[in-house]
Amino acid sequence: MSLSKEFYDRCCPSYKKVIDGLDEKLACMKDGKEVRDAIMEFSRLYLTPKEYWNRCFEHDGRLDKNDPDCKMWKELCKKTAKHAFFHLHYDKEKWNRLCLTRNNLPHDKYAKLIDYQYYSCDAGERDIGYPHNNLEECFRNFEEMAASIPSKKVIKRYEEMKDLYLKIKAAEDNVDEWFNLLLEVKDVDFVKDNVEVRLGKDYFDVQLWKLYIGFLKQNGEYKRLIHTYSKYCRFFLDDHDMLEKYENDMIEYGPFNLPCYSLHAQKCK
Repeated sequence: MSLSKEFYDRCCPSYKKVIDGLDEKLACMKDGKEVRDAIMEFSRLYLTPKEYWNRCFEHDGRLDKNDPDCKMWKELCKKTAKHAFFHLHYDKEKWNRLCLTRNNLPHDKYAKLIDYQYYSCDAGERDIGYPHNNLEECFRNFEEMAASIPSKKVIKRYEEMKDLYLKIKAAEDNVDEWFNLLLEVKDVDFVKDNVEVRLGKDYFDVQLWKLYIGFLKQNGEYKRLIHTYSKYCRFFLDDHDMLEKYENDMIEYGPFNLPCYSLHAQKCK
């Protein structure tokens, strides 16, 4: 079994059934491309945990850089990573090794993450406008590079974000409080980025899924709303109430193409 027993035991009966089928298929495969293709096929119908995406990248690092197959495999990994990202799996270390920048991923920006690793030496107002673990370093760099003293407005925002960062980190064990603190940043992208990273670490956090769906609807993020419904319903296969809400909102706000999934509703499976 590719998944841990703890994870598997928490899955709904219908999802266990499809996972069993995938594992049975993968058990007969040794070729990396075959494995990747089988997982990609599965991912078009079901939300796919990180353990399977990691299997797609198993050959990365084993091939000699002078091997003619190496370049082709790296390109295949980059394409696969885009699908993994849609399934809420983001592996910063692996993506860096693949030279996969955020511009190669579905977003045209880098994420505004609470636990954000700062690399650049040209911090701007954007970098000090939301709470993250390298906020003070960014602000020092911003001051050094600025042509003039930062405005009172910029400094005030920075101080507020420093305080908010500590509050968010302290509330990590309380999903409702943590989510409400994210809202205080008043930045839709910040909420989306951090919620999706957290959901990628715990698919079973139903409370956060529902808070996020409500947030997306309230803020008019209808494309992301439909995508999020789709991910939820392709993991919680037995949640028919949510499936009905998904279908109703698809009628009201959609349709939207889904990057990885078949457009058929799960109940048609």
